Amino acid sequence: PQRRHTCRADARPVRRSLSREVRRLQKRPPPEDREGQCRAQGSEVPVQVQLTFLPLPHPTMSYQRRQTVGVNIGGLMMGSDYPIRVQSMANTSTMDTEGSVAQAQRIAEAGGEIVRFTTQGQREALNMQNISHALRQRGCQVPLVADVHFNAAVAATAAASCNN
Repeated sequence: PQRRHTCRADARPVRRSLSREVRRLQKRPPPEDREGQCRAQGSEVPVQVQLTFLPLPHPTMSYQRRQTVGVNIGGLMMGSDYPIRVQSMANTSTMDTEGSVAQAQRIAEAGGEIVRFTTQGQREALNMQNISHALRQRGCQVPLVADVHFNAAVAATAAASCNN
């Protein structure tokens, strides 16, 4: 698990692994017992970790969203004055059609409005069509997004596959 705390020196948020923090605390000299005597080096020292989180803005606090243009993603409007959308990235292999379809359905049932899949190459981009088709057959209309990095040809293939 990750925890979020504030660095004392410059008050910037820092992410640290909880297990790393526990190990760091275990390396400290053991605390004194109630009687004022120090525990032996070899004895187990109970470690207490205090999790502190950065405060969230108060619910009544006013804020302004940046002005953006509305965009249609598979029939779902996003941006502009539309509500903030919930999306999730699938962690199944995009080549595993049945596993990807099952996970996309679970994401949609949990409230996800957009499901993203990684598409590293043409094979994955073409399989997006199979995933989309299977989801539509099961009655799940959640928009699919292909997560493509640095390859315009794969992006074009994925866009054509997801729109079918």
